[in-house]
Amino acid sequence: MRIDLRESSQRENLVADVLSKFGKIDVLVNNAGLETEGAYAELSWPAIRDTIEVNLIAPMALARLVLPEMLKRKEGHIVNIASIAGKSGAPYAATYSGTKAGLAEWTRALRLELAGTGVHFSTIFPGYVREVGMFAKFGMRSPWIVGSCAPSQVAKAVVNAVEKGRVERIINSCPLRYSFMLNELSPTIGDWLMRFSGVVDFQRRKVGK
Repeated sequence: MRIDLRESSQRENLVADVLSKFGKIDVLVNNAGLETEGAYAELSWPAIRDTIEVNLIAPMALARLVLPEMLKRKEGHIVNIASIAGKSGAPYAATYSGTKAGLAEWTRALRLELAGTGVHFSTIFPGYVREVGMFAKFGMRSPWIVGSCAPSQVAKAVVNAVEKGRVERIINSCPLRYSFMLNELSPTIGDWLMRFSGVVDFQRRKVGK
């Protein structure tokens, strides 16, 4: 069943259709996303709005639709696919970064709010995904200090999150958690590291700037 996640009626029809066929929803994986890269001031507002609708509002809406039934049964798992851009904003992907950061913090808030209800929440933070998807279409290698990941690693992380109850996973070939911690301690140093590592220039070249 193909739907347009920007449309609330289609999101409602999707959940209703699945419930009518299977009677319950055990796992919801919010994986759909739009990147909409480019200089923010040059992007059209419809493109920005669509990115927010698909990346952030749709997951929130779908979760709101499945939660009552999950809470009633006292079981269920919602997995949200964020991005390392949600940990450290990527230039020329400002809207994307904002939606992924919002998705991550919304997930954490719900995890705390609904602790003990039997419904679990996990957030996956992939790096640049090779082979297929939004990053792969550029045909570029990511900066060495940032690394990348394979689609199979992301899929495995989702399964692992559901089976073992992992609340957060960063999926990447290079360890990035310490750089994220540094960014939290000193945003100025974090900004410098983004420039020094070549990430800012890489993002600029990706969009032809």
